[in-house]
Order: sequence, then C-alpha cells, then structure tokens
Amino acid sequence: MFSIEFSLKENLKKEEEVINYERRLKKMCEEKMSCGKKSEKKIPVIDEEECTGCEVCVDECPNSALELNEDEIAFLARPEDCDGEEECGTCSEVCPMEAITYE
Repeated sequence: MFSIEFSLKENLKKEEEVINYERRLKKMCEEKMSCGKKSEKKIPVIDEEECTGCEVCVDECPNSALELNEDEIAFLARPEDCDGEEECGTCSEVCPMEAITYE
C-alpha cells in the first residue's frame, strides 16, 4: 500500500512539474508575441550592384545573420537569425551605400 501511495505522489509531482513547465513556456512565448502567429517579418535584401563589400553591415548585425560571399557582396547567410526590419533594422541603418532594403 505504501509503495502505491508513494508512486501516486511521485506521478502527481511529475505531472505538476510538466504543467508548470508548460505554463512557463506559454508565458515566454506570449512575451515574444509571435507564438502561434505566422511571422511576416521583412528581411534585408542587398542590392548587389550597390554593395561595395565594406562589411559594416556584417560587423554591426547583432545576430550575425549577414556574411560576405565569395564576390565580397553581403548576403543574408542565416535568415532564421535575422530579426527583420521591425525588430532590428541595423544593417540598413549602417550601410553607407544604402544598398539594403527590406522585403
């Protein structure tokens, strides 16, 4: 009998831990305000004819989402890491050639 009670208490404790974990995840997700919503963030597009390869955007990107390609032109190497124009916009702000727009 004791082992059954102990087992039930342990299961209830684990269930409470799972519920609390799920609540924390939901709260974090709601704080980000993107949970369950399709993101329509505008991502940077680099005009290859205007980009001089100065690397200012690459150096200033807070998420390290930009790199230079083999032709020394900036490109969005990691779009999943880019916060987009609404959340960031750093790359277009720092580009001296104004070669970066958002789509």
